[in-house]
Amino acid sequence: MKRKLLFALLSVLTLCTPAAGSSPVRVRFGVDWGYSPQVYQAYTATYCTTQLGYRVTDSGQGFDYYSNGYLLLGVGLEAGNHCAVYLKSGYMGLFKDFRVMPLLGEVQYCFKGKECDTPFVLLSGGAALNEGNFHDRTLLASIGAGYRHHLSPYTTLDIVAKLQGSSCSPQPYDQFEGLVPRSSIIYSNSHQFAFSLGVALYF
Repeated sequence: MKRKLLFALLSVLTLCTPAAGSSPVRVRFGVDWGYSPQVYQAYTATYCTTQLGYRVTDSGQGFDYYSNGYLLLGVGLEAGNHCAVYLKSGYMGLFKDFRVMPLLGEVQYCFKGKECDTPFVLLSGGAALNEGNFHDRTLLASIGAGYRHHLSPYTTLDIVAKLQGSSCSPQPYDQFEGLVPRSSIIYSNSHQFAFSLGVALYF
C-alpha cells in the first residue's frame, strides 16, 4: 500500500513539473466555501456502559441526509500550463454534531490551460481534527470537477462539484447514558459520503 501511494505521489509530481519553456510557477491565495450534505453513513461501535459495565455493540448503515457546509482558506502553486497544487485548511461539517478543522492537499488539472476559462478535475485528501480533539483520527478524500472563469488576468472564480468520503472514530451515543466517555470505548469507526457544491475565489 505504501509503495502504491508513493508511486501515485511521484506520478502527480511528474505531471505537475513544468517543462522547459512553459509558464512560470505562480503562487495563489484564495477561499473556498459551499454546501456539502452527508448522504450516506455506516458506523460500528463497541463500548462498556458506565453504570453496569455491560458490553454494547451498535452498528448501522444507510442513506442519511444531513446538511453541512465548509469554509476553507488555501494557498497554491500553479506549475506549468495545466497543473496546480493547493494546501487548504478551515472548517467543515461531516455529520450531525461533528465538525472538523481539516488540512487538505489538492491537485487540479485544467484541460485548456491556466490562462483560459476552462473545465478542470481535482483530487484531494488529508486529515482533520474534531474541533481540537486528537482522538478521532479523521481522514478525508474527495474527487471532483469544476469550471474556472477568469474575472481578471490574476483572479479566478471556480464552480466545483465533489464527491467526498471520510472516516473517523467518534464517541458513540448510548440511548440510556448519552455520550459515551473515551475511557469506555473499545472500538468506534464511522464512514460518511457527501456530495458538495461550492465556489472558490483565488488571486
